[in-house]
Amino acid sequence: MATRHHRIVQSQATTESQRWNHNIHYIPVLVAAIPGGARTALDVGCGDGLLARRLHQRVEQVTGIDLDADQIALALAASARTVSVDESDGIEYIVGDVMTHPFATTFDVVATVATLHHLDTERGLLRLADLVAPGGVLAIEGLARSTTVADGLHDMAGTVLTQVLKRTGGRRYFEHSAPVVWPPKDSFSDIRRLSTRLLPGSIYRRHHLWRYTLIWRKPAPVGSDRGDRGTTGLPASTPSSSPGTPRRSPSGNRSVPP
Repeated sequence: MATRHHRIVQSQATTESQRWNHNIHYIPVLVAAIPGGARTALDVGCGDGLLARRLHQRVEQVTGIDLDADQIALALAASARTVSVDESDGIEYIVGDVMTHPFATTFDVVATVATLHHLDTERGLLRLADLVAPGGVLAIEGLARSTTVADGLHDMAGTVLTQVLKRTGGRRYFEHSAPVVWPPKDSFSDIRRLSTRLLPGSIYRRHHLWRYTLIWRKPAPVGSDRGDRGTTGLPASTPSSSPGTPRRSPSGNRSVPP
C-alpha cells in the first residue's frame, strides 16, 4: 500500500467516517482497485470531495472536478477541515465539465461515484477511459434502472440490507446536496452491454443497493513496468485495435458475483 500522504484531524475524521448512504457504501470497492504505485487520480463529479479525500489516502496527487461551483466550495471547505495544511496542496478542485476540460495529463486512477448517469453514457465511458494513463485503472460506481427479475431480487435484498445498515455499525445516514437525476436512463443490462463492448476485460458487478461497479485496467505497452505490475488483483484488459484506447469490441467482460 502506498504511504499515507496526509493526516486527518481526528474529530473530523470520526464524523466523516460515520457518514453512510448507498453511494458511500461502495467507495471501498473503488479504492481497492487503485494500482500499486499510483501517483495521480481524478475524481469525476467529485461533489463535496469525499471520494477525493479517500483517494488521497493512497494517491499523492488528486484532482476533483465538478460542474457545480457550490459543490466545489463544499469540497474546499471539507478539505480545509480534514486535511493538514502542509499536505493540502495534494488535492486540487476544478469547476468544470469533464467532457471538455483540457486536462494537462492522464491519470493513474480515474474514479467516479454516481456521475455517469448524468452524462451521455457511451461518450462518457469513452472519455473517462481516455483520461486513464496506460496501466492505470478506471473505477466507476453508478446507478441504473432495474428491469429484470434478477434486478428485482437485488432490490428486495437491498431494501432489507438498507434497514440493517442504517441501524448498525454507528452509521449516520448522509443526505447529499448534489444534483439528482432519477430515474437513470440506462438499465443495469444496458450498462453491462456497454461495458462489454467499450471496455474489453472490464469487471462489472451488480450490487444489492441499487448500484453497480465497473473496474477496467487500461492496457500498458508490452514490456513496460506498468504492464507487469499485477498489483490491482485485476486481469490486464484485452488490447483493443488501437493500443491503450477503448474501442467497440465483441470481447466480453468478466462479471463478479454480488
